[in-house]
Amino acid sequence: MILLQTGPTFADDPAVLRIYRRRDHPGDPIRGVPDHGAFVRDIALADLWPVERTKAMTSWWSGAPEWFEGGKFEFSPDSRLLIVTTRWRNVIQINLETGSLTAR
Repeated sequence: MILLQTGPTFADDPAVLRIYRRRDHPGDPIRGVPDHGAFVRDIALADLWPVERTKAMTSWWSGAPEWFEGGKFEFSPDSRLLIVTTRWRNVIQINLETGSLTAR
């Protein structure tokens, strides 16, 4: 599951994307806790946007576009990667199992 932050966003926000995955053994509670997804990683805006764009970001104003506007999200054919393309056409691949990032 991928949660996407909407609304006011700043370069130093710790999470514009939050990634969870299904546990390896659903239905087999660990240490007596409920069977919830496993947290993978928070992805900050600075992890996705070009450095010069996050440095130029000084404030948020009403009516500003969402941080993801003009970009796109797509999954790899095997659904193991989330591929994020920003409005500036930089491309980041996010491994949904580990949370690791790779620039393309």
